[in-house]
Amino acid sequence: MEEAYTWLSSFPVAVQLLLHRIAAEYGTSVPALRRPNRSWNRVRARSAAMSIMRHELGMTYSDIGRVFFMHHTTVIYHLRTVKKVRHSKAVAARAIAIDADTPDLSGEWAI
Repeated sequence: MEEAYTWLSSFPVAVQLLLHRIAAEYGTSVPALRRPNRSWNRVRARSAAMSIMRHELGMTYSDIGRVFFMHHTTVIYHLRTVKKVRHSKAVAARAIAIDADTPDLSGEWAI
């Protein structure tokens, strides 16, 4: 690993690999993921990484916070917000699918 990433070696290998893959997927760098930047691309990348760390790797909120230099309550808030957004998008997608499957009966009932 490059010298710039020596801090990364303090985390488990799974976290290291996850951060590198997420950074590559979203077109950013690992250090940029950890900076307090609110650009939409980096926020989405951090969201993906935090969700995987919590739900797939079983990391605590405090451990996730240490990775991203955040207080654990900020991590909790972030993950709850992401969950709400995903839920509302899923509901909207379901409504669109139901609407698309419903036949147009407006012509049959015209007077």
